[in-house]
Amino acid sequence: MKTGSGTNVWYLLVLIILAVIFIFAGIKYLGRGETDHTPDQNQNNTASTVNNNSKSTSGASTELPLDQQLATQGAEAMDRGDYQAAIDYFAKAIVANPAITSYYSLKSQAEVLAGKTSDAKSTLESGIKANPNDELLNSKLDVLNNSSNLAPANQDTPRL
Repeated sequence: MKTGSGTNVWYLLVLIILAVIFIFAGIKYLGRGETDHTPDQNQNNTASTVNNNSKSTSGASTELPLDQQLATQGAEAMDRGDYQAAIDYFAKAIVANPAITSYYSLKSQAEVLAGKTSDAKSTLESGIKANPNDELLNSKLDVLNNSSNLAPANQDTPRL
């Protein structure tokens, strides 16, 4: 069963053209999202100012709780690569609401990315004390405790 090589070339050409179209459409979509996002942030800042003003008069607010605001700021700092700021925000979120295990997890992740593995272990241990049955925190701590046995990304075989 021999097919013509010309047919294969046409299929390949069509696939390449479709890939290029999807790439350009994705870039255009992402670029549009970034430009559309900036005015929303300004509107949110204005809305939070209005909510802060109405909070003092009526006592009602539709804002996120403080711990969620801090966690959001921590996630944004991690996205920017500012790991120390992320660590600080997540630490404040933990103080505001120590029952939320994801704050411990995110803080430990920022600490690992900042090269502070021992701090990350301490954070996970603190989270486990607050939530002893949390599987995510326990598994992350196990990975960190066993990380000396893992091979670096540029190494072919693991160390024993």
